Amino acid sequence: MKQPYKAILGSVLMLGLLLFVVVLAQTAKRGTSNSTTQPSLAEASAVPMDSLPILHFHETVFDFGTVTHDYEFTNTGQSSLIIYEVIASCNLCTTAAWSRRPIQVGEHGKIQVTFNSAGRLGKQGKYLIIRANTDPPETRLLLKGEVEPAS
Repeated sequence: MKQPYKAILGSVLMLGLLLFVVVLAQTAKRGTSNSTTQPSLAEASAVPMDSLPILHFHETVFDFGTVTHDYEFTNTGQSSLIIYEVIASCNLCTTAAWSRRPIQVGEHGKIQVTFNSAGRLGKQGKYLIIRANTDPPETRLLLKGEVEPAS
């Protein structure tokens, strides 16, 4: 009974060793492909100190804190369009502005939505409900994105 156990253990060890070699070869292959496109640290360090390049960014901070987007629309109906109300799913971080005047047939309008990402991380999805003299009387819009922590 001990002989089959040793044979199985030997096979498992050989399979593990083979898997290790394959992974090691793939890792080495990836490492060499990058070295042809980018100089090594040793090559970059070979430049004399008095002739080093200087990295100067035009800006070092960019604040995505508040994002504004215009949802544009056209009145394709048969009568004047009146938007009564725009409700944001999060009144603390999302606001909407729109023209209170009637939009005539064929005219264009817009609803300007502003999202403040302060204190909000991860995927965001904010709905807007537009209430108007339309069919259907409510239309939903979605403002979505992902807020990543500042680095």
